[in-house]
Amino acid sequence: MACESLRIPQIDSSILDEEYKQLALDQVESSIELLPYTISRKLDKIKPEISLMVDSCLWSTRLTEGASPGQLEEDISYKDYNKSKVLIHYCWSILLPYFTRRATSLSKNRKMDAFLRKAEAVCEIFSLVYYLKFLRRGGHSTLTEYILGLRNWNNNLPTIGTINYESQNRELLWHAFRDGLQLAWPFGAFLHRYWLRYTKTTSMKHNEDNSVCGVCAKTAIIPVIWSPCEHVACYWCDRSRKERINNCAVCDKEGVSKFKIGEKLKS
Repeated sequence: MACESLRIPQIDSSILDEEYKQLALDQVESSIELLPYTISRKLDKIKPEISLMVDSCLWSTRLTEGASPGQLEEDISYKDYNKSKVLIHYCWSILLPYFTRRATSLSKNRKMDAFLRKAEAVCEIFSLVYYLKFLRRGGHSTLTEYILGLRNWNNNLPTIGTINYESQNRELLWHAFRDGLQLAWPFGAFLHRYWLRYTKTTSMKHNEDNSVCGVCAKTAIIPVIWSPCEHVACYWCDRSRKERINNCAVCDKEGVSKFKIGEKLKS
């Protein structure tokens, strides 16, 4: 093997493996839909077992080729990945989660169920933390690979002439989209607030008896009228605000509020 692989090929191989699995599951589900209703209903109950069979078929390439389908596409593989390591990796990554989730769904012992769920949540948290560390510093792509001592290596030495510009363009597009979204988000939020304020103001102008709250758009309960804008709001909608108590709850302009009780106004 040439050298240790970088982060992008490892991430791409994991994504490709998930896409292969999802494609196979979609084909199986479409085939099940063509079967009679009684058979398809019985097969729906064993979806975890069907998913296990699909995973097992995809993992067979690790025994024959020494790498997963995604790794074969990226021309990477684990170093010293013999059959015993493949079996241990398979039991750790596929069989253990399957039996854990099956035991959780079939167990009638609440304490055991709660313990398994907490253990699974803790494992997922540790895996997420390690994956963030991998994104920052590289190395083993998953916590399982780190525990089992599995490291992705390039089968051939990368050269300047074989740079994957497609992955670089994808990274640049993602960063550009992220920066554009950060710039457009405040502007969109401002337009949204302005539109809500405009619609509330318009609805209040068309309200002849001033009995509709400009905040919740429902019949005002203990109406509060603000002057000089003459907007109406419920007492709860007006007083439940944390800030700007001296401003109108509808148009946010400074004013004086009065309670409308019958035909009288009380400050």
